[in-house]
Amino acid sequence: MHLWQPPYTIKEQTDEQIHSHRFSFWSSVLCGTLISENFEECESGHPYESYSYCPEKRDLKNFYTHEGLVHLQKTTTERAENSTSYFLRNLGIHRIIVPKKDTVVTLVLRSPRVRDHSVVYNSMYPKNDLSYTNTFFTVEEIKEKLNLIKSLLIKRIETQDNLHE
Repeated sequence: MHLWQPPYTIKEQTDEQIHSHRFSFWSSVLCGTLISENFEECESGHPYESYSYCPEKRDLKNFYTHEGLVHLQKTTTERAENSTSYFLRNLGIHRIIVPKKDTVVTLVLRSPRVRDHSVVYNSMYPKNDLSYTNTFFTVEEIKEKLNLIKSLLIKRIETQDNLHE
């Protein structure tokens, strides 16, 4: 499940978030509208550094390995409305445009892993000293997020029921 919940930190707002995945997936938008941009490699595109990302590294640090310069060009912008689904191939390069005011919830169904890493593209990450640490939610934070999702889904169902009366 993915949850995009404004407001965001400055770090979250400035992260370019362009990436591919280790698996193909189907995603259904449960609440809100999801906007994404798709990219392809193109010599005349914008320069980004590429990084191999492997979250299974045991020490929880250094998930990223710098791979070199890549030029990307935006190809399409897609909009997935509430109650719709979309498919993305593992090699597809995309980013989600974080919603400015409304919370968005999606349910993701992944295929088996096709490769052992995803690729992240960014023009601001350093080329070395990539000792970022993934942050995990506390039990209380997870409860809070799940309760929010539950209330959003109940509200959506009630709204739909009122429309059908």
